[in-house]
Amino acid sequence: MSTCVLLLSGGMDSCTLAAWALRRFTRVVPVTIRYGAKHGEAEWDAARRVCEALGLLEEWRRIDLPPLFAGSALTDPAIPLPVGRRLEEMQGLAPSYVPARNTVFLALAAAVADGMGAGWIAYAAHREDHVGYPDCRPEYARAMARAIRLG
Repeated sequence: MSTCVLLLSGGMDSCTLAAWALRRFTRVVPVTIRYGAKHGEAEWDAARRVCEALGLLEEWRRIDLPPLFAGSALTDPAIPLPVGRRLEEMQGLAPSYVPARNTVFLALAAAVADGMGAGWIAYAAHREDHVGYPDCRPEYARAMARAIRLG
């Protein structure tokens, strides 16, 4: 049986990835992580609706993290979220970058996958998000894949 653990935020990228995975794997196990983002409840609800629409509700795993992430416009009420971000104007880290979020998420997905004997982990890092989000770069994904395989 070919099993894929899939990080599912409920957004367009992870929803598309879930539909893609359903065509390629025998079993898809979506994992949604609530991590203290300002939009956390909306994300949780969107992920539930995606699971419902794709017939994945019974497989859906939900992880509630305590407040871990600081210094981001996504998690700190005192930092406003930027509006109208233009890719060509981006320099340095995006204000909405959540330090080590994808590393933590992929480690949790690896724990779920390892526990059930899944051979695949999937997450949807948008190819243009590597500007301002270092954990969306292809070299980051390759390094994390290697670390997970070694672990």
